[in-house]
Amino acid sequence: MNDRLRELEDLKDHARQNISFANIVLTWTSVVFGSIGIFTVIAGFVGWNRFRKLKNELDEYKYDLEGAINHVHELQNELKSSYDIWFENLYKLNDGIGYFNAGKYSMAIVLFQEVLNKNSRDYLAKCYMGKTMLEQGKHHLAIKEASEALDLNTSPDLANLVLGEAHKRLQNFDAAILFFKESYEINPRVGTLNHLAYAYLNNGDYDQSEMTFREVRTETKQSHTALCGLVKCYLKKGDYSVTSEIKMMCTRTIESAVKSKGKKIANWPYPDFNMAFCHLVLGDYEKSKEHLKSALLLTKDPCIVELQLFDYMDLKIKNRKRAIEGCINILRDFINHK
Repeated sequence: MNDRLRELEDLKDHARQNISFANIVLTWTSVVFGSIGIFTVIAGFVGWNRFRKLKNELDEYKYDLEGAINHVHELQNELKSSYDIWFENLYKLNDGIGYFNAGKYSMAIVLFQEVLNKNSRDYLAKCYMGKTMLEQGKHHLAIKEASEALDLNTSPDLANLVLGEAHKRLQNFDAAILFFKESYEINPRVGTLNHLAYAYLNNGDYDQSEMTFREVRTETKQSHTALCGLVKCYLKKGDYSVTSEIKMMCTRTIESAVKSKGKKIANWPYPDFNMAFCHLVLGDYEKSKEHLKSALLLTKDPCIVELQLFDYMDLKIKNRKRAIEGCINILRDFINHK
């Protein structure tokens, strides 16, 4: 009986130990899972905040990216528009120059102005507007356009050339010489050198003019303007006799002028002016008068005629006095009626 009672006590103690151990396990399990739950909640909260932050950053990045893409599209459209305007201006400028060379100055001005309305800093349009104004006898407008063009190009040879020609026609020969020199230094073209030689001639510097004309002749043997310029230099310097050399130069001038007439620029009076002078020197007044009148029909600017008149003034050639006076009267009559 006592043994049985001890066995029951042992079972009871054992049960208590198991229950105590179970309570400990349960308590620690609760603590562990509770901690896990707390950490899970904390981690979830932190993760959610991080997710929201990342989402906001991505939304901002997406917004910035869309803005950048839209800006690129705007730039592309602006660039396309700029290229379209550039090509349109290029075609108009080319057509305007074509009209200028054809002597259709009013149509040329319309196109040059359209180019400048789109791009007021177009260098060539400014220069050719100046050249066109010059051929219409609007010298001060030509100077204005060419002066504005000077700052639009790092090598403004054409603007200086227009300024030189404008001042030459206004008989500001010192200024003309400076502009022609500047143009030639930038771009050493034979045509510019020829302009410079005539500026020296008009300014009375016959030695410098002759030297410059000879320099032109070394570059091109076919220049009727340089040949005629040399003849004028010789005669202006006081060599009043028509030597065989002068006759030869006059003959070659006429031959070259006939070939060049109307080739480069329509309505260009200088071939006829040069032929008129050389026919006079050779003693053929009728042909001289014929070419002089043809040249005047092509001339819109009376200042050109005044410069031509200078070539005949004080000209003394044996047996040519009445012919010279006849040419002077034709030129003066044109000037007086303008």
